[in-house]
Amino acid sequence: ASLAPACAGIERVITTASAGQRGRADTPQSVDLKGNQHLIDAARTARVRRFLFVSALGADEASPVELPRAKAQAE
Repeated sequence: ASLAPACAGIERVITTASAGQRGRADTPQSVDLKGNQHLIDAARTARVRRFLFVSALGADEASPVELPRAKAQAE
Protein backbone atom coordinates (compact mmCIF):
# COMPACT_ATOMS: atom_id res chain seq x y z
CA ALA A 1 0.00 0.00 0.00
CA SER A 2 2.91 2.39 0.63
CA LEU A 3 4.49 1.92 -2.80
CA ALA A 4 1.90 3.79 -4.89
CA PRO A 5 2.26 7.04 -2.93
CA ALA A 6 6.04 6.58 -2.79
CA CYS A 7 6.19 6.42 -6.61
CA ALA A 8 3.70 9.22 -7.28
CA GLY A 9 5.23 12.23 -8.97
CA ILE A 10 8.78 10.90 -9.22
CA GLU A 11 10.87 10.25 -12.31
CA ARG A 12 13.40 7.67 -11.07
CA VAL A 13 13.47 4.64 -8.79
CA ILE A 14 16.64 2.94 -7.65
CA THR A 15 16.12 -0.23 -5.67
CA THR A 16 18.70 -2.20 -3.74
CA ALA A 17 16.06 -4.00 -1.65
CA SER A 18 17.24 -7.36 -0.40
CA ALA A 19 16.35 -9.68 2.44
CA GLY A 20 20.00 -10.64 2.83
CA GLN A 21 20.46 -12.10 6.31
CA ARG A 22 17.49 -10.32 7.92
CA GLY A 23 15.33 -13.36 8.61
CA ARG A 24 11.77 -13.66 9.95
CA ALA A 25 9.23 -12.46 7.37
CA ASP A 26 12.00 -10.84 5.28
CA THR A 27 12.97 -13.64 2.92
CA PRO A 28 14.38 -13.58 -0.61
CA GLN A 29 10.90 -14.60 -1.77
CA SER A 30 9.08 -11.81 0.11
CA VAL A 31 11.60 -9.01 -0.45
CA ASP A 32 13.87 -9.76 -3.43
CA LEU A 33 11.14 -11.23 -5.60
CA LYS A 34 7.65 -10.15 -4.50
CA GLY A 35 8.70 -6.85 -2.96
CA ASN A 36 10.60 -5.81 -6.06
CA GLN A 37 7.75 -7.02 -8.30
CA HIS A 38 5.33 -4.83 -6.35
CA LEU A 39 7.72 -1.89 -6.65
CA ILE A 40 8.05 -2.44 -10.40
CA ASP A 41 4.26 -2.52 -10.73
CA ALA A 42 3.84 0.66 -8.66
CA ALA A 43 6.53 2.45 -10.68
CA ARG A 44 4.91 1.37 -13.94
CA THR A 45 1.48 2.59 -12.77
CA ALA A 46 2.99 5.91 -11.68
CA ARG A 47 4.73 6.20 -15.07
CA VAL A 48 8.18 6.44 -13.52
CA ARG A 49 10.59 7.14 -16.38
CA ARG A 50 13.69 5.30 -15.11
CA PHE A 51 13.90 2.18 -12.97
CA LEU A 52 17.25 0.85 -11.78
CA PHE A 53 17.21 -2.58 -10.20
CA VAL A 54 20.39 -3.60 -8.39
CA SER A 55 20.54 -7.36 -8.67
CA ALA A 56 23.35 -9.72 -7.66
CA LEU A 57 26.33 -11.27 -9.36
CA GLY A 58 25.43 -14.85 -10.18
CA ALA A 59 21.68 -14.26 -10.23
CA ASP A 60 20.23 -17.29 -11.96
CA GLU A 61 16.68 -18.63 -12.09
CA ALA A 62 18.07 -22.16 -11.93
CA SER A 63 20.15 -21.49 -8.82
CA PRO A 64 19.64 -23.90 -5.92
CA VAL A 65 20.21 -20.92 -3.60
CA GLU A 66 17.09 -18.86 -2.90
CA LEU A 67 18.61 -15.34 -2.98
CA PRO A 68 20.23 -15.43 -6.45
CA ARG A 69 17.18 -17.29 -7.77
CA ALA A 70 14.79 -14.59 -6.46
CA LYS A 71 17.02 -11.80 -7.83
CA ALA A 72 17.02 -13.43 -11.27
CA GLN A 73 13.26 -13.87 -11.21
CA ALA A 74 12.81 -10.20 -10.36
CA GLU A 75 15.10 -9.21 -13.21
